[in-house]
Amino acid sequence: MDWILTNEGSTLMTKAVTGENLVFTRAETGTGSSSAPAFLTQVIGKQQDLNIDVAHEGSDCKITCLLNNYQVEEGYILKQIGIYAKLADDEDDILAIIGQQIGEQIHPAAEGEAEYEWITLLKVSGTSSITVEGGAGSLALKKDLFAHTNRQDNPHNVTAKDLGLDKVENTSPSDQIPIFGEAENRENIENGDKSSVLWGKVKKWFADLKAAAFAGIANNCTTTEAGSVLDARQGKVLQEEVDAINSNLAVPEGAYVFGGYVKKNTDYGCSVYIPFHRADLYNFTLSSLSFYGYISYSGTPTITKTATGIIINFAPTFTLTSSSTNAISEFATQLNATFNISHNNKQDNNKVNKNRKNANNKANVMLI
Repeated sequence: MDWILTNEGSTLMTKAVTGENLVFTRAETGTGSSSAPAFLTQVIGKQQDLNIDVAHEGSDCKITCLLNNYQVEEGYILKQIGIYAKLADDEDDILAIIGQQIGEQIHPAAEGEAEYEWITLLKVSGTSSITVEGGAGSLALKKDLFAHTNRQDNPHNVTAKDLGLDKVENTSPSDQIPIFGEAENRENIENGDKSSVLWGKVKKWFADLKAAAFAGIANNCTTTEAGSVLDARQGKVLQEEVDAINSNLAVPEGAYVFGGYVKKNTDYGCSVYIPFHRADLYNFTLSSLSFYGYISYSGTPTITKTATGIIINFAPTFTLTSSSTNAISEFATQLNATFNISHNNKQDNNKVNKNRKNANNKANVMLI
């Protein structure tokens, strides 16, 4: 590519030779071309900015321009590179044009990353002061940049304080001590929980666990080891056993109840006791009461229930229907009575088999 000093560039160089400070500001690419490049004041068809570096090498000024296509979405033909400069605080002007009539293809980044470098030597006097502004400094190729960023020897001497790490405890994650309080409610842990929240939930779960949570489970009714709990499957087994026992205890229909005894008081009132398992779970009705001999009864018997039987109480309302000696003697020693006892259950599902039938239980009891 050809290097051409523009008219504005000649003016700048003349002033630089007299000792004024020449500042290189920027470089940019263009796609256009001109038959009179010395008269240009900017590149034609600007495409992108370049990195620029200027260094003194004896009486030469080495200008390096670096182009990469990392942000190029559409390729283009590069025909111009414009280098801009200024004096002191003036506005910058295009100092030189690096041009090529045919141009060079710059491919888009999608077709592969690429870097291009152009170096130009500019003769200056030893008294000239030349600097670079905006992106100034050493240009770095991609390979040099990667080599620098991959260094692990801390080339810039960065300290922990520079990064704010002096405020962080230098402890391995496995040795860190969490600080937390027990959660108010028992909740499951969730993604996104802070460490203090997570461990607070865990503590709540352990606090609510009772001894049974750590007990052995016995699926039988023979284990005697302390601290064991019964498997729920044994509930069905036990219920079936209870139902079988209750079924066996049920008084079948038409069964006779006998073996009672009589308590006699001084007023000739009396009571009879009839054994009956869990009589307190039933309702009883007494009927067909009759007495033998010369006796009539005008009262109403009452029934008292216990867990082991029933007591039928007869109030002292007996009278003799004969004044014969035999009748008096018989009344003084015994009372013969017959009656029927019927019962039905109270449908207490926890105690009584629901399939029990009502039974009419007959009794022939001697009241003494």
